Formats: sequence, structure tokens, C-alpha cells
Amino acid sequence: MSELKIVYAIDDNVYKLAAVSIASVLLNNKNHDIEIIILNSNLCPEAIDEYNKLKKIKDFTLTVVHVDEQEFKGLPNAWLTVTAWFRLKMAVVCPNIDKALYLDCDTICRRDLSYIWNQEFDNKSVFVTEEYMPQMLSKLNLQSKWYFNSGVMLCNLAKWREKNLTPQLISCAFENKNIIQYLDQDICNIFFDKDKKKFVQDSVFLTYDKPRPKNPVIIHFTGPKPFKINCGNIYKKEWWKYAKYTSFYNEFKNCCDKEKLKFLQERILSFKNTGERIRLYFLGIKISFKKRV
Repeated sequence: MSELKIVYAIDDNVYKLAAVSIASVLLNNKNHDIEIIILNSNLCPEAIDEYNKLKKIKDFTLTVVHVDEQEFKGLPNAWLTVTAWFRLKMAVVCPNIDKALYLDCDTICRRDLSYIWNQEFDNKSVFVTEEYMPQMLSKLNLQSKWYFNSGVMLCNLAKWREKNLTPQLISCAFENKNIIQYLDQDICNIFFDKDKKKFVQDSVFLTYDKPRPKNPVIIHFTGPKPFKINCGNIYKKEWWKYAKYTSFYNEFKNCCDKEKLKFLQERILSFKNTGERIRLYFLGIKISFKKRV
């Protein structure tokens, strides 16, 4: 098969998460040649050093691509950073790549990617996974009647370039910036509404998917991440298995342990002053007292 081309958009806030994702890709695709492409604007040297260390798992090509963030000045970022918009530029900044699998940093790969890599585009621009967001169908006026998550996309970059889609994508972003809620994801849904296909079954599992696939290839930890105690993803234990291959395992574990300790302390004995009342939490039991005037 052809070389797997995996694209991430990374900044200093998420490069440690990305290391876990990359480790999982390498561990489960040892029979393939792999190129990891990092889209960034000013990524810290520590991140690149870490990714190069992952070559101890399996050798791969690491390509670091600079994206000018000024092109996206004026677009909303909300809880994310400007890096979230970089995926719109893939076809331009990766001119020699005809097909790429874009992954968000909060993903892991559980098995051979050829299961989803070898699908036929049939002249469509993207393969994606439906996400249950019924409120977005009317808000974005989606004619396809289904909404997708942009965190995992198999992209037909040859078509993106042939049809000159990149400037159209960016124009779409600026034209709709006042109505979107989920940033680049909403823009991709608007733009690719009639130009998309669904991944084959068991390709991608999102945290809140019901029912869950039997043996998903990729897990996307939408919502709280696995090192947070409120992460509800059923595959969070698997994430820790891959985290051990990175230099950040102890850092992730310490973060998790601190949250667990704080949680236990709050449940064993804690007070909350709500104005008119005092609430006491003892061993998980809530007792409320009205303040004396």
C-alpha cells in the first residue's frame, strides 16, 4: 500500500496530547511506511524533540510545516486557538500529498489504519464520521441532513487542489463566522455538505457515541481528556497504554492524581457558602444549614 500520510495541527497547548496519538499510530501500523505532518505556526522545539524520540517505536518521516496564522486573523477561536483553522490549508501547504488522514491531537489509533485508508473517495472530498448534533442541521442549513466531527477526516487533497477548494474554504469561514458555534468544524460541515462520505462502520468512536462500534480503529476523546477524572470515554484506559511511550506519562499521571485527591477531599469533608445557606459535604452526604440572621 502507499505510505500513510497523517496530519496534525499542533500548538504548545496540545503537543503532549499529540505525542500520545502519534505513538498509538506507530505502534499499530508497524507494517506501513508513515509520514507524520505537523501543521504549526510557532511550535516549541521540545515538541519536535519528543516526536523524534518516538522513532524508537518505529521509524517514520517527520515533516514540520509552517502555516501563517495571520491568514485566519478575524476568525473566532472560542475555547480553541487559531491552530484549529490550519486544517483548511492542508492541500496548499502539503502540495505533494494527494491523500491525508487528518487527526485531532486527542485521538488514539487502536489498529491498522488501512481499514479506513483504503476507502474509495468516488470523487468526494472527505471521509468523515457523523456526530449527533440535530440542532446544527437547521442552524447551518445542511441539505445532507447529517453533521460530522472534523477531528478525523480522510481528505482527498488531490481534488482540493484540482477544484481550488482552499481559498473557497477560507472564504466560507469568513462569510459564516458570525453564525458558527463549533468553529472550523461548522465551516467544514457547511462547505462539504454535499461533498462527503461516511467512514465504513467501526472506523471512529466519539466519546458520546451510542451505540458504540464493536472494534473501532480510531478513538476521539471529545469532551474531557483521559487524564481528567471526569472523562467518560470507555476507552480511556487504552489511552494510558500509549501515554507510557511518551516522556509525559508521569506528568499526565500527576495531573490525574491531583484531581482524584481534590475530588476525594471534597467528598470527605468540604464546605460551601452559598449566601443564605451553608452546605456541608461529608462522606458524599450533603447537609444544608440555613444561616442565622
